[in-house]
Amino acid sequence: MTGGNNMFTISMSCFEFDDFMKLADHVGILAKKGIGVELCADSLPFFNAGMYKSLLPGIHLGMHCPMRGIDIAAPRGSAGERFFWIKYEDTLKLCQQLQASYMVVHTLHKVHKVGKAEALELSFERLQKLIKLATDYGVEIWIENVGTYLKGTILYEEEEFIELAESLPGALFLVDVGHAYQNGWDALKVCRRLGSKLRGLHVHDNFGVTDLHLRIGSGSFPLKEFVYGIPNKDINFVMEYLPTTCDSVKAILDDIDVMNEYLKASE
Repeated sequence: MTGGNNMFTISMSCFEFDDFMKLADHVGILAKKGIGVELCADSLPFFNAGMYKSLLPGIHLGMHCPMRGIDIAAPRGSAGERFFWIKYEDTLKLCQQLQASYMVVHTLHKVHKVGKAEALELSFERLQKLIKLATDYGVEIWIENVGTYLKGTILYEEEEFIELAESLPGALFLVDVGHAYQNGWDALKVCRRLGSKLRGLHVHDNFGVTDLHLRIGSGSFPLKEFVYGIPNKDINFVMEYLPTTCDSVKAILDDIDVMNEYLKASE
């Protein structure tokens, strides 16, 4: 999906490493309903494009970026910087083979090894280069809000995240509503400010303290009001749970039905 289409997607984060077949067994209903799958680069059961095409025929695919060992603000010339580019280019190649239209990108994964000003500079440079590289592979980069104040891993504060949309050419965004809520951000304001650069949402719930990835309605995030207030609903709603909170395809499909009800009621 490249904007202009409202759709739903199930993240592979919902399933254990060896539970891929649980999702593949429902490929018929997913295809019929037009529901996509967001693969997770760190937990792919196989790094073979042909296998996914065989098991998920007719399914729109997206990709979540690699995270293990990745630090977008790794010091220049470090092994961390080299590892960043190796992992990302490998994943972009797989995206191209899969015809996955987008890859979600995190802005920081480790506590800063450099000062914040330098971390912001390094992150900006690498996002800029990554967007250009992804264009060569026919893939959109969707930048996600990540990190937590509790762990000191937030690089972009709320306003800085919004400003990134204004200062970074070609930047597109995915807002994780659970991450925003746990950090006290105004998720609706962020979505409104991002405007047409908003491509998707990671949808899950918590109680405004920690990142629990609960099913919608299981925490305290005001999802219904949030959906009503989003000005641009032609985006990708990615249901991003954990195996410990919901690994049932039927339950996820039920939650997608609830989301659809919210969307229809807000028209």
